[in-house]
Amino acid sequence: MTEWTQLSEARFANLNPLQIIMKDRAREIYEDLDELAETIKDKGLIQPIAVQETEDPEMFLLLAGGRRFAAMVRAKLMPIPARVFPKDMDELDRKEIELVENIYRKDMRWQEKSRLEREIHELFVEKYGEATSGGPGGMDRGHSIADTAAILGKERTSVGKSIALANALDDHPELVAAKNEAEARNILRKLRRTQEDRAAQEHFDKVVQSDGVGRIKYRLGNAYTQGDFFERCAELPGGNASLVEIDPPYGIDLQKVKDSNSQVMEGYTDVPADEYIAFMRRVFKESYRMIGSSGWLLCWYVQQWYEVIKNLLLETGFAVGNVSAIWNKPSFAGQTWHPDLYLSSTYESFMYARKGTYAVIRQQGRSNVFNYAPVSPARKVHPTERPIELMEEIIKTFSVPDGCVMVPFLGSGNTLLAAANLGMWGYGFDLDKNNEYKPAYVRKVMEGEPKKYKSYSAV
Repeated sequence: MTEWTQLSEARFANLNPLQIIMKDRAREIYEDLDELAETIKDKGLIQPIAVQETEDPEMFLLLAGGRRFAAMVRAKLMPIPARVFPKDMDELDRKEIELVENIYRKDMRWQEKSRLEREIHELFVEKYGEATSGGPGGMDRGHSIADTAAILGKERTSVGKSIALANALDDHPELVAAKNEAEARNILRKLRRTQEDRAAQEHFDKVVQSDGVGRIKYRLGNAYTQGDFFERCAELPGGNASLVEIDPPYGIDLQKVKDSNSQVMEGYTDVPADEYIAFMRRVFKESYRMIGSSGWLLCWYVQQWYEVIKNLLLETGFAVGNVSAIWNKPSFAGQTWHPDLYLSSTYESFMYARKGTYAVIRQQGRSNVFNYAPVSPARKVHPTERPIELMEEIIKTFSVPDGCVMVPFLGSGNTLLAAANLGMWGYGFDLDKNNEYKPAYVRKVMEGEPKKYKSYSAV
């Protein structure tokens, strides 16, 4: 039978609120004090506060239970039950009691939790030193994040992430506005990506034009034009594209969908449904002008616009088949804005239309299904981003090898990188109102190797 461990005997006392000294606390905000006070009036204080003796035998320093103490003072309740610790405790021991008790609060905000877990870790490091390896028998000495995790009863990775978020809060105070840890990490990823994009843009601006690879990257980076497609394209002569790839706005009153659903597509600019037909008519007319005497147009669409898109293409002068092509996403769980009404979709469709008598499919006999996994959320920079590998396969299915690709709504710019992998040149446009997508594109251009750009990890 396992023997019981004998703990030191605890001392308890009923104290007058005026006997308790309250100094700086780890917890900054006390919520619902009136509700807690009513509960204490009804049931009494079930969990006593913790205090420490001082040099004055009638006065005690509050160690833990600040919210309970504040509620009783507000409600003018006394006496206050307290566990009393001896006065010979040092500052680190006092802090340890306060922090470890607070970490188990259910109402703790994520900002407090992150900072508190960091403070607990730093407290033990101060007591025992930073963990090192290579001691006698190869054993670690000092205190590690794993030790802190064990004390808190949590996973090491969870504590490590909390400490990292606490450090990030020091460097990026704007993170405090995040509703939860997941949102804070997402904001932090964007902030760091913006910093990386800025650095890549600065490097891009300094590329030496005499260097062959530098020239290729410089030209590829400048192929992304920020601005309105209609305005910028009108400045160009027509007939130079062998393939136009269009990923237009959805035209489904996306803002209403956003308002009724939590899946918000940040950075996405939609076109009102009542303006969609006129908008797409202009897109197809301008695209037709930009395609040479023979070439292909590819247009992604949502199912409700199938007939409209097809008829507009025919009206413009394109030849269109009855069956669309499909991007199937293997092992993708799918998504739906209304899971209570609709099944999750695991594919997207695009219509392919040809201009001219001599436009032919280059990979004849190929299936109309393209099986490619979506871009990993960690690598994704645009809400409707498609993998470079997918776009490379689609381009070589339709375009001549030395052709030029035009993309009216560039988004991530991955279509240009796919064309570059095939030794082709392309250009495109995007409103990019927040200057978010072109810098991310330029970073991919600079960090990658010409003709070897990828969306999927090489590992």
